[in-house]
Amino acid sequence: MTDDTTLSGTAGTSGTDKAKGGVRETLSNGLLFLGLLVFLGAGAFVGWLLAISIGFRLWASWLGHRVDGSMLNGTLWGLSLGFVCTLIPLIIARQALRRIRFVARLVILVIALAIALPNIATLTVHFGSGKGAHAGQRILDVDAPGVVVGTYVGMAIAVGVFLLLVLWGIMRWNDKRKTRKLSRKLAEMAGDAADSAD
Repeated sequence: MTDDTTLSGTAGTSGTDKAKGGVRETLSNGLLFLGLLVFLGAGAFVGWLLAISIGFRLWASWLGHRVDGSMLNGTLWGLSLGFVCTLIPLIIARQALRRIRFVARLVILVIALAIALPNIATLTVHFGSGKGAHAGQRILDVDAPGVVVGTYVGMAIAVGVFLLLVLWGIMRWNDKRKTRKLSRKLAEMAGDAADSAD
């Protein structure tokens, strides 16, 4: 009797310990996630401050050196950056809609955002209102004409191509689904025919 009571008491204690361990693990994961969010938020804020102070001017200067005042070069640079840095991030970001873990989704979105940074920088310079943005606007107007318009056109083309790819993917998925249904029906009909022949 005493032994049974002791054994059941031990089992109850170990179950409680497991529950406590699960709660601790959940708490530590929650705190880790919260810390990660705070770190990312602080990093984004510092990055934004740097972009406001020097990033706009540096990006505009970098483009200005490449374009060197040529409208044709500026338009081509804008088209290329606008297209590539919109289409690839959209394709990557779409992968976050799959059934995957939250951390994997976060990583995918960060990668997509990083690839889209040239377009974000160009548009932020164009629409910005601070001193750095105004300096960047002057540099783009003089040394990199056509970049902003080219970026808009490239982005529009990229969005159109992405929508066509999504539509093609949906149509292909529907075709595969119909083929699977037809294969199942044919298999059922073949099974029924075999049964009736027997």
